[in-house]
Amino acid sequence: MQVAKPLQHLQHVLTSQGNLTIFMRNSLLNQHNSRLASRQSINTDQFYQLYQIYQTYQIYQPTLPPVIETKALEVEELINYNFSDKRITAEAVQMAAPKIAAIQHSTFDSTGLGSNKRLSVLGNAILAKAECFLKRNEPGTELRNGTLSNDALVRQGYQAGLDRCVIVADSKPAVRPKMVATTFEAVIGAVHHDNGHGAVQRVMKSLDSFDHPLRTGMSQTLHFSP
Repeated sequence: MQVAKPLQHLQHVLTSQGNLTIFMRNSLLNQHNSRLASRQSINTDQFYQLYQIYQTYQIYQPTLPPVIETKALEVEELINYNFSDKRITAEAVQMAAPKIAAIQHSTFDSTGLGSNKRLSVLGNAILAKAECFLKRNEPGTELRNGTLSNDALVRQGYQAGLDRCVIVADSKPAVRPKMVATTFEAVIGAVHHDNGHGAVQRVMKSLDSFDHPLRTGMSQTLHFSP
């Protein structure tokens, strides 16, 4: 019975991926042999014993690399907030996803760490909601129309010290102002994702980054569900 044909192509494609190759190879082999067992009406357990199928590596959530973990901890210190999952902290400051998946101690994480794009979109929506509240309910908002502009977000990001925490792609070693603005939004999005409106409100007050009317508007706005 042919059970290992899929392995040759997989090993050829992923020869340099180490444990990732092993994980994917064993996973594919198990799936392939399970189908063969089903087709031939062989009890799956007996089939596994007969052909000594390798056990797929157990998937764990790997610890963050030391450099990234250090940046994640620094973010928490800067915004005075502890995330329940440090991986989302790291994602908030990462401008580009890593080229390889995070693999440690013969484990494989299929998701890896993504860029901060999705969190920045969420953070932008949270901040925009507060701005809309102000425009509708606060007099004199024309004086604060630029508070949530890109330039203002850049300023808030630098004031908070987030520029020191930004993780950039290898091809872009310098941290640019736009990255700082995106990271500021992503951190707000990460806090909301981690613990909701109340946590965002506490972080905004801790940063003391916006003028008082905006903080007031943010405080009132965050009591409502999005």
